[in-house]
Amino acid sequence: MNMQVNLLGAFSQLNQLLPEQAEKIKSFISETFNYEPKIGIMGKTGVGKSSLCNALFGKDVAPVSHVESCTRKAQEYSVRLGSGNIKLVDLPGVGETVPHL
Repeated sequence: MNMQVNLLGAFSQLNQLLPEQAEKIKSFISETFNYEPKIGIMGKTGVGKSSLCNALFGKDVAPVSHVESCTRKAQEYSVRLGSGNIKLVDLPGVGETVPHL
């Protein structure tokens, strides 16, 4: 967050713009720093997508089974990276038949 404050402070030229223009630029910079990318993990059923999520977290956040597939709908997990987050989306296996409700 300090980097964001320092960066905004470095743009003293923004004061020479119309207030609306300066505010739009400041808002864009702020949104850029707060952006949380999403990464979808997809592949065939049973190849270890949920296990990969667990390995990236270093703990069991996604259920896994050696017998049957567990992920029936998309699951989202946030990973802390430096001062921000990355959202991992664990998707059901490609080719998985969806049960009729």
